Amino acid sequence: MKILYIVVLLILLVACSSVADTEDIYIGYVAEHVEHVTEATEEIAENPELEAPPEVLDVSVAELPKPYTLHELPTGNVVSVSASSNQALALMDDGTLWAWGTEIWAWDEYLQQSVVVGVGDGTRESRNRPVQIMEDVTFALAAPYHSLAITSDGGLWTWGAIPYGNLGDGTTEYSLSPVRVMEDVVYATMLLTLPNSHVGTGARTYAIQSDGSLWAWGQSGMGNTPNDVALGDGGTENRHTPIRILENAISVAATNNGCFAVTNDGRLWGWHGEIFRGYFDV
Repeated sequence: MKILYIVVLLILLVACSSVADTEDIYIGYVAEHVEHVTEATEEIAENPELEAPPEVLDVSVAELPKPYTLHELPTGNVVSVSASSNQALALMDDGTLWAWGTEIWAWDEYLQQSVVVGVGDGTRESRNRPVQIMEDVTFALAAPYHSLAITSDGGLWTWGAIPYGNLGDGTTEYSLSPVRVMEDVVYATMLLTLPNSHVGTGARTYAIQSDGSLWAWGQSGMGNTPNDVALGDGGTENRHTPIRILENAISVAATNNGCFAVTNDGRLWGWHGEIFRGYFDV
């Protein structure tokens, strides 16, 4: 009986310890965020020219781990949202597209030059409140290096970029505002996350037109291993304008160094660089 009592006591002690640890973790989490909010508030108080959204200044400890409503969007309904590591896009039911986030200057080791990604409002300014950048939009995607949108007339627009031609406008320049690069587009995509630094980049874009043709442009055949980025055109040269690579496509998804596509006969197609061949050749 004494042994049973000791075992139960030990279980209770372990449980209490776990609860205490969990509470410490939560308290540490809250304290960290409270410190961040406090620092932000003090900085804004010392520098009145800085802007900060109300949710940064008015947040309470109880609200920190919970979702909150963005009050800076216009009256109406949000129909879709897309976000990357540096910006977000919100599409309203009236077709207006709103963007906010931070511009990013980065150094491209391969090209040995700096590159910029803006929010799409024509400036190099960071935006901590949504700004309208387009109208008549039906679809939009934000990615770490560049973003895209499709308008109601089938036009495909891109902005941002790193200098591999991934905007598709025939140049290797970045754009601080959307540029129209294709017509009759029903869907478009690119790599939506930051890739492994040793394998490819998000500097490729894919678009499907209403006739099912799949087009690609951007980076190809550059990196730390031979042919480690496959655009899908069978070559290793960067493409600065869209090039047709497949027919009858109904779906497409980009990977770090390649892509998958589905055609209307139910077949799955794939292309990729050398480093992931063992994983994708199934």
